[in-house]
Amino acid sequence: SEAQPDEIINNPTMAFVVGQLKGEPLKWLRSLPHELHLSDDVYLCHGGPGDDLLYFLENVESGYPVVRSDTEISSMLKGESASLILCGHTHVPRSVSLASGQLIVNPGSVGLPAYADDLPVPHRMENYSPHATYAIIEKHQHDWRVEHFKIPYEVDLAVQQCEKLQRNDWTGFLKTGRAS
Repeated sequence: SEAQPDEIINNPTMAFVVGQLKGEPLKWLRSLPHELHLSDDVYLCHGGPGDDLLYFLENVESGYPVVRSDTEISSMLKGESASLILCGHTHVPRSVSLASGQLIVNPGSVGLPAYADDLPVPHRMENYSPHATYAIIEKHQHDWRVEHFKIPYEVDLAVQQCEKLQRNDWTGFLKTGRAS
C-alpha cells in the first residue's frame, strides 16, 4: 500500500475516501491537476492559486468563514489574470467580484453541505440547508452571469448510507447543513 500524506491520514473523510477507492479510480484521481486554465478567461482550482488546500475567499481563524477583503483576495491571486476563477474547498456557495473586474465563484457542494475541520484551525463550514448546491456560469458579452442553485434531494438515503458505513459524523452535516 502506498504511503499517504498526513493531510489524508489525519482527515477521517479523506482516509475513508482513499480506503474506498483502489486501483484505477484512485490512480485517475491522483493524475488530475490541482489547477487548470480552461481558457485565457477561465481558471479552475480547488483551493486557490498554487495551493490546493487554501481557503481562498474566506478566513476561518474565528472558527467560521469570514469573507476576505478585496485586497487580501487579490494578493492571493499570485498574478492570476483570468476574468473568471472557479474555486472550491469550502463547500460554501459564493460569488465575489474584485475591483480588478475578476469574478471568483465557488459553486458549493453537491454532496456535503457542512463539515468541521481542525486545519488550519478548528472551524466549521456550513450552508444551513441540506440541499445540494451548484452553479451555472455563462459569459454574456464581457460579463459573467452566475446562477447559484440549491436543490433538494433524498437526503435520508444519503444519511442511511452514512450510517451503514459508520460515518456518523456526516449524518448531521447532511440532515441539517450545519456542523454542530
